[in-house]
Amino acid sequence: SSALVCGMHLLRTVPETVRRWVNEVQTKCDNSSHSMVQFHALALIYNIKKADRLALHKVVTSLAKSQLKSPVAECLLVRYAAQALMAERESSIEQTLMLYLDSCLRNKSSLVQYEAARALCQLAALDPAGPGQKAFDFDISPAISALQISLMSDKPVAKFGAIRTLSVLAQTRPQIAARCNDSMEPLLSDSNRNTATLALTTLLKTGHEAQVEKLVKQITTFMSDISDVFKIEVVRAVKALCLQYPGKYKVLMGFLSSNLREDGTAAFKTDIVDALLLIISRIPEAREVGLLHLCEFIEDCE
Repeated sequence: SSALVCGMHLLRTVPETVRRWVNEVQTKCDNSSHSMVQFHALALIYNIKKADRLALHKVVTSLAKSQLKSPVAECLLVRYAAQALMAERESSIEQTLMLYLDSCLRNKSSLVQYEAARALCQLAALDPAGPGQKAFDFDISPAISALQISLMSDKPVAKFGAIRTLSVLAQTRPQIAARCNDSMEPLLSDSNRNTATLALTTLLKTGHEAQVEKLVKQITTFMSDISDVFKIEVVRAVKALCLQYPGKYKVLMGFLSSNLREDGTAAFKTDIVDALLLIISRIPEAREVGLLHLCEFIEDCE
């Protein structure tokens, strides 16, 4: 492992020397029984070949057809496969790599399962016009099912990883992420506030109009317990929800204005003001209420 890591550093200064090792590195990548040796060998062979697109595709597709012994190396290969698919759509490798990602969802390691599900969700986000549950003409519903199982896991990190992936997916394909709404709702009371906040912002992106009041009440209960980074995420999700369901502008603008009077950073307050101004400009009925909220905020400013 140490020799392979040295090779990655030497590649920056004497690349021709390291490229002569390619056969030995490939052997370690294919046959090593040690988890970290295989991981470092894969990372080095990728860096050696990355300037040659065809050679890189050959390495990734050939490894995808075999099964690596190391879960961490398999996770790295999943990322490389996703990068190859994201770079350009090429029929010669697309089917092989999509089938590989699908097979990783059934891997014994939960790490590999999650990495494959995340990769498929990233591909779905790049294909917002894809029909139904498909990305690149490939059904990704097994990936959503894998994330749904993780949402019910006893491991905090598994729940956080799954909800973060669904939160990103909900920005472009909310109809796919909405399949997990029933599993996300229990996370609103999760002891990890970061997980609970991500669950809430995701539900705001995927929820129905009838759930708006219920979600706003739940947001209000823990806004004071989360960081300003997550508060800004909540504000942006509320803004998007208001534009999606303009009939609920009074409830949602009331929530935004109440947070203007709470403690927070300048960035947080700026986001709220920007959200109110956007809602006013897009929803004519909200103009009077929105201006009133802004005037009250100006009066409260010292």
